[in-house]
Amino acid sequence: MRNIEKEAQPRSELIVSPNSGCGSARRSGLERHAGVQRRVWFGQSRSPSGRAGEARLLWTRVAGRGLLFLLLGLIAACSAARREPVPGIAASARAAEQGAQAAALAGDFTRSLDLETQALGAWQKIDSTHDAAATLVRLARLQAEQGQASAAAETLAEAAELARGALHVDIEAAALVEQADLIAGDDALARTRLLRALALAQQAGAQATEAAALNDLALLERSAGDPAAARTHLERALEIDREGDRASAAALRLRNLARLDLDAGDVASARVRSEESLALSRGVEDVPAIAESLALFSETSASDGASAAAILARWRALAIHRALGATAASDLDQERIGVWCQQDEADRSGTAWFCAEVGKLGPAR
Repeated sequence: MRNIEKEAQPRSELIVSPNSGCGSARRSGLERHAGVQRRVWFGQSRSPSGRAGEARLLWTRVAGRGLLFLLLGLIAACSAARREPVPGIAASARAAEQGAQAAALAGDFTRSLDLETQALGAWQKIDSTHDAAATLVRLARLQAEQGQASAAAETLAEAAELARGALHVDIEAAALVEQADLIAGDDALARTRLLRALALAQQAGAQATEAAALNDLALLERSAGDPAAARTHLERALEIDREGDRASAAALRLRNLARLDLDAGDVASARVRSEESLALSRGVEDVPAIAESLALFSETSASDGASAAAILARWRALAIHRALGATAASDLDQERIGVWCQQDEADRSGTAWFCAEVGKLGPAR
């Protein structure tokens, strides 16, 4: 049975209202959208002291009119301070988050983990509980990606308690989704947490987390032998992600729906979904997702008897997995290519080189 992908932790939406007033540090607004993040920095202001220095220089050159220019310079500097944000601790934290997101999309989870840790320290310094709790959830996801299940569980416990205590319902829901993801061998407990997360996400209007909970409920329904319920959850999650313009999340739903299509023998639908998933993943340069989409497309092609297309797509997935150091995925890619190369020699007219090369590759480990 082809595995349905679990949800990569969505970012909760947050807009920080900057301070205002002449001479105060107005912390920058950084708008974060769930799924793929689009961050917009506002320009830095010039300091009043810089403007005043320019005015004083002008005073020495034009003594009769210097005072007027000095006053105008100070007024302009004050207006600039009100208009434009000055980077502070919050801005540094958001810059770290932006870097972490870019690193994760490139498949560098170690770098992403380091940057999120930096962001957490910054949020804790200024007692921004919502941001700190959200960062803890993302840290837990990255720890889980690195195989640090115990550390992830501890991080999620802290995130959940902080969110619950500070009444951040959206973050509590996100933490519950991740906690359910770590539960092994107890589907009933995982389902309870996901249903609670779903209710909280709907209460808070946290649509990205709502879609994540639906995705992982679909995984449980499929494992329980109810593909119809799984499909209902995934189609609703996909609808939510399309409404929110979350391309990476929508691509994941499409891949999971394609796997259900393959289970049902609907290869044509699976191929269409895998192609759309690939296009969305390429559009946002989500490198791990591009590899997953290529691997899935190869399976749909092979199921349709198109072994040449399957080999070519899987070779491209293999190249990405090896670049990312994803050893288990790379080994599976090589195994699948080897199987398809042996199936039908007549279909290998355009893939002989790939079949020869994959035979030369050793294990990715």
